[in-house]
Amino acid sequence: MTPKVVRIALIGAGWMGQIHSETYCRLYTRTTDSGVRPELRWVVDVDEPRARRLLETYGYARMGAKWEKVIAREDVDVVDVCVHNSLHRDIVLAAARAGKHLLCEKPLATSVQAAEEMVRAVEEAEVVHMINFNYRRVPAIAYARQLLGEGALGEVYQMRVLFAQDFAASPDLPVSWRFRPDLAGGGSLVTMGSHAIDLMRWFMGDVSRLVSMTSTLVPERPLTGDDGRVVPGRRAKVAVDDVTSVIVRFASGAAGTLETTWLAHGRKHHLEFEVYGSRGALRFNSERLNELMFCDGSSPAELRGFRTILVGEPHPYGTQFGLKTGMGIGIKETFLLQLQDLLAGVASGTKVTPDFRDGLEVDRFIAAAFDSAGLGRWVELHTG
Repeated sequence: MTPKVVRIALIGAGWMGQIHSETYCRLYTRTTDSGVRPELRWVVDVDEPRARRLLETYGYARMGAKWEKVIAREDVDVVDVCVHNSLHRDIVLAAARAGKHLLCEKPLATSVQAAEEMVRAVEEAEVVHMINFNYRRVPAIAYARQLLGEGALGEVYQMRVLFAQDFAASPDLPVSWRFRPDLAGGGSLVTMGSHAIDLMRWFMGDVSRLVSMTSTLVPERPLTGDDGRVVPGRRAKVAVDDVTSVIVRFASGAAGTLETTWLAHGRKHHLEFEVYGSRGALRFNSERLNELMFCDGSSPAELRGFRTILVGEPHPYGTQFGLKTGMGIGIKETFLLQLQDLLAGVASGTKVTPDFRDGLEVDRFIAAAFDSAGLGRWVELHTG
């Protein structure tokens, strides 16, 4: 069978663009399984050396500096958006007008208004659209949601989520675009919390109301010049959240809490959640990516407690990589699983998930959390 070729234009050749590029190359070798072959046509970045590095490393056909000159080209099927958060809107709107399918890094946008525009654009254009909430493809997380759907926990009472990193724990870390609200849209709640919020909604459904507190605990950081080097003796003010805490009421009536921090010494990439129900509980920690902890509340009292499930062949995605249980996968495999589904959706013209509407709901949560922190009270959320 001749594989269906899907031609990619990558916009943004930074760290995430590199991960996407590597993933497309891995997917190329899986063509015989999926029937879809990615073809790397364009890599675009204003930083020419960075674009050239990806072109030479991953085999893109061409490179450019202006996305406006690339996305409407006939040799492009999918536009993959891996640039600063504030640039997502303009690229997505133009790509949708050109009839291109879309993959966008999270968050979808830096405002709810922009996210709503993006959703309208892709739906009116009837293109396939996906946002990169890749944690849905972590096998242990997918299995946790499966157990939830099968009623293993009974009536679900509560979900607690913590996303903690030491990314910005040092006050000597220089200012970057992630510390600028105009470019990033927020701090730890946006950069890390986007993933956590998506998982909360995926597990528990819509949020009806929330109350939050945000804290900027390192108010100044070393300033960098145009060359990226620290300017001696100069510091810049920080106006995004280092730490955010949110209390949630889900539409189902269940309770939830979310904490995000990038000031957590000892935490590298620590996404942890616990879900409690009338019949049991689940616990997951991303620093032990291939394990899920489950407590069966009906067990005899002397045996009742969390037991570790080593996720592998019998579980979601368990046969995708030809590995035995106990060998485990890494986070890059979740990108592969997500982009594989994207390409299959483009080839068949079918809907994929998570999509831009999922991204919009996450952006609504973020906006409500910032509003609540500013107002000092509960805020209602409206979906749809």
